[in-house]
Amino acid sequence: MGKEIYQLPKTEWGERLTKIRPALANLWCQGNEELLREKKFLAIVGSRKMTEYGRRVLETIIPELAAAGAVIVSGMMYGVDQEAHRLCLKYGGKTIAVLGWGIRWDGLAREDAKMQAEIVASGGLLVSEWESEKPELWTFPARNRIVAGLADRVLVVEAAIKSGSMVTVAWAEKFDRPVLAIPGPITSRVSQGTNYLIASGRARMAVSAEDILVALDITHQTRQLTMFGGERGHSLAGRIIELLGNEPLMTDDLARKLREPVSKIGETLTTLSLTGAIEERGGRHYLIGREE
Repeated sequence: MGKEIYQLPKTEWGERLTKIRPALANLWCQGNEELLREKKFLAIVGSRKMTEYGRRVLETIIPELAAAGAVIVSGMMYGVDQEAHRLCLKYGGKTIAVLGWGIRWDGLAREDAKMQAEIVASGGLLVSEWESEKPELWTFPARNRIVAGLADRVLVVEAAIKSGSMVTVAWAEKFDRPVLAIPGPITSRVSQGTNYLIASGRARMAVSAEDILVALDITHQTRQLTMFGGERGHSLAGRIIELLGNEPLMTDDLARKLREPVSKIGETLTTLSLTGAIEERGGRHYLIGREE
C-alpha cells in the first residue's frame, strides 16, 4: 500500500473485475489493493443533488456497515458518492472509489483531490480504467459498470428516474447483482427513481442497516469476528467481550479493569452495540447470547 499510482496486473484483479463485460482495458490503482480481496462489497450510489434526507440516511446506516466490515464502493462524485466515502472514513470503514476519470488526471477540484488523498491515506483504494483520461459523458457509464461489477449488492439511496444511478442499476441487473433501494418522499424528484425500483420489483426495499447486512449475508458472528480482528483478546473490543462474558459491567467498571480511558471504552462499546455484539440495560453492558 502506498501513495504511488500503479497499473495492476490482470492476474491480481480478482474474479469480480475479471468477469466484467465489456472487459476492462486496464486497471490503474492508488492505495490498498488488498481491499480487492475482501469478501463483502456494497456499492452505494445516488444523486449528485443529495438532499438532507439522503444525508441523514447515510449517517444512519454507514456507521453500522463500516463496523460490520462491509467494503463501501462508490463513484467519488459529489453528492451521495462522496458522502458515502466521507462517512466510511469517519467511522473507520473500508472504501473503494471508482473514478470516472483517469487516475493521473490533473484537473480535479481542490475538494475532490483532498478527498482522494484522504481515501488513500486512510487505507482505502482508488481505481480507474484510465491513466490520464479527462471526465467525459461516456466515462461515467463506463465507470458505473465497474461499480456494479465489483459489488455483491448495489444500494441506491436517492435517484431521479433518469440518472447515472439508474444506469448503475442496469449494469447490476446485467451482472446479476441484487439491488436494494431506500424509499423516499413521493414529493422528492430524487426519490422517484428509488420508489420506482421498489414498486416495480427491480429492487428490494431497505429501511435500516440491518436490512442491508442481511442482504450481504453478514451475520452477528461475522460482525463480532470483524471487531475482534480474528483473535479475541488482542483488540480492546475482544478484551471487553471477554469481561462481559463473565458478568454484565458498567462503563466505569470496564475502564478500571482494562486500565483504559472511559472515553475510549465508550467508543468501543458504541461500535460493539452497532454490530449487535452487546446491549445496554440499566447502565450495564450485556453480551448478547450470554446465559444469565
